[in-house]
Amino acid sequence: MHRGSGKWCACLAGTLVAILSTGANAQLVQPSGGGDRLTAQPATAQLPLADPRFDAQPVSGQQAGADLAARVAALEKALQKAADKEAENKKKAAAKPSVTIGGRVFLDSVWFNDNAAAEAAAPDGYGSASLQDTVYFRTARLHAEGEMFEVYSYKIELDFADRELFSETARQQRTAFKDVYFQIRDLPLLNIVRVGHFREPFSLEELTSTRSITFMERSLPNALVPARNVGAVALNHNERETATWAFGGFRHMDIESVPLSSNDDGGYSFTARGTWLPWYDEASGGRGLFHLGLGYRYWDFDDFQPRFRTRPENGVGPTILDTGRIDAADFGNFLGPELAFVYGPFSVQSEYVAGFVSQTGAEDAFVNGYYIYASYFLTGEHRPYRRSEGRFDRVKPRGNFLGIRPGDGDSQSGCGAWELAYRYSNLDLTDTGAGLGAGYAADHTFGVNWYLTPNARLMWNYVHTDVSQRFTPAGMPLPNVPLDAFLIRMQFDF
Repeated sequence: MHRGSGKWCACLAGTLVAILSTGANAQLVQPSGGGDRLTAQPATAQLPLADPRFDAQPVSGQQAGADLAARVAALEKALQKAADKEAENKKKAAAKPSVTIGGRVFLDSVWFNDNAAAEAAAPDGYGSASLQDTVYFRTARLHAEGEMFEVYSYKIELDFADRELFSETARQQRTAFKDVYFQIRDLPLLNIVRVGHFREPFSLEELTSTRSITFMERSLPNALVPARNVGAVALNHNERETATWAFGGFRHMDIESVPLSSNDDGGYSFTARGTWLPWYDEASGGRGLFHLGLGYRYWDFDDFQPRFRTRPENGVGPTILDTGRIDAADFGNFLGPELAFVYGPFSVQSEYVAGFVSQTGAEDAFVNGYYIYASYFLTGEHRPYRRSEGRFDRVKPRGNFLGIRPGDGDSQSGCGAWELAYRYSNLDLTDTGAGLGAGYAADHTFGVNWYLTPNARLMWNYVHTDVSQRFTPAGMPLPNVPLDAFLIRMQFDF
């Protein structure tokens, strides 16, 4: 760079500094003696006052403040207009119902032992046909759910693999209703009110989704537990979510999957449930908790004739206990205390269900059952708990089972979550004084669960069943029936 250029750069910098320091009332003047340096001089002495560039009058501080206030007010108005537009768009979006599509598929295989004694001793109509090895879709459901106007929501769920039992050896597949309801939330005192076809609030095991239960089938005492019926229920919890309560009224559906009842025989019920968490480890996100619960159901049979029956904890086995229609039944009271304990990967869960059936012209009948089970995660996971509903949720593996093949050709994989479980359950449907002789059954179930992801798992169950204390209608004892079955399930949901 030439030396002269450097001088002119220095002069230019000096000029800018002078302009900033003296304001608009300064001009550049070159000294008479020559040279390259420019200096800043006050312009008032050099420029005529009549120059139109200098006709603007100074602005007072009051006028400047008023102008600033006007600009701020205009900006606030523009921001408010934008906020109103955004709120209007949100309101329009909330008014339009949202739709989320989901579903679940359970594919089961069942192998029965070749037990000739079991086939020979099975009740009339069961026989070897009910003990045949079977592969079938236990569940194939699709559902749509969504929200509208921020506080309303709905769900419509259909099962395409439901089966109607015409006889112990003849079943027909059909489409069936599952959860179909409409609800509103954030109501004073009640919080959530739900109307439609859904599960009555009774039993921890029953209210835990089949996607999340530990074993492939629910336990034997579930025969005394109400399933889905048509009705209305209120659901609420305290602010800390350490307590929940629910109550509602229902019309009993003789066949749960077909919510149709067209008769004058009654079959109404009032059902309530409360839960309490005396201990919940907040720091670990629920890896430690103690759950207590109690369910109550009053069932007015009227002229409706109740029936209690069960299979040996698999979806296709024979009906091992069956009271038949109880003609003299008038009404029933059912109690269901619950207990669950989680400590890291270890958990214990138990329930007892007792039914007191009042009969006209006969002694009151007493039926009951209970289960207890323990599970342990070999990979360190725990059973998640949904505090606002007082039930367990889906297991989330620490690392999903997957295979990754990076560029170097090496294979990497996660193992998912592995769980071991054992359950003992029993059900007693015999009360000879009240004329019930359906019998007594006890199940031992061993389970292994492999959770590939939170939405997919493989399950293995081995079930050993003993059936005894059964009587014919004439009061003659029937032989004991031992049954063994091995079950496998492939399960996924979305």
